[in-house]
Amino acid sequence: MYDQLQGYLPRQAHWPGTTSSAVLVPILAGPGGDRLLLTKRTQHLNSHKGQVCFPGGKRSPEDADLLATALREAEEEVGIRPQDVEILGVLDDVLTVTGYTITPVVGRLCLPYAFRPNPEEIDRILEIALADLLDPAAIVLEERRAPGGQLLNIYSFWAEGEIVWGATARITKHLVDLLTGREGPLAPEVPDQGTFGR
Repeated sequence: MYDQLQGYLPRQAHWPGTTSSAVLVPILAGPGGDRLLLTKRTQHLNSHKGQVCFPGGKRSPEDADLLATALREAEEEVGIRPQDVEILGVLDDVLTVTGYTITPVVGRLCLPYAFRPNPEEIDRILEIALADLLDPAAIVLEERRAPGGQLLNIYSFWAEGEIVWGATARITKHLVDLLTGREGPLAPEVPDQGTFGR
């Protein structure tokens, strides 16, 4: 099922003035079928507070590359040890309206697992069955107006009663499209501010 990820050549973004960051897209392998792990951020954080997202953050000077960033952040936020993650592939970079360029790294780990969410950053861990996300109706596209007035196309879906939207939903949509063979251009969510390369 994940062969498409291992052979995929991701589009890397070249958006000047954005902050380089990475997330781990954790697929949890268990007897009931694979699940996707998400986190809900606490309300007292400076950025993206209360939002549902993948574990991740901006690249630190000590990170050898963005893979190292994703693994380090996942360990810091939810206690996933890098040696427990099987890297399946990397998805296209995503630009956020808050000025981050996100490189999504897809990794798989086996359940059961002793997650250790950092209470300073993580309110709770959420899971959603990958099979549910493969339903074409699971992730919807809506047009919304941003604070600056421009119209944005926003992907969203629900997980354990929480709305998942923005960059996290875009990343999930790209993952699902690759796994189902429905890959195509995602609707633009932010104004074009740079170029892609492979």
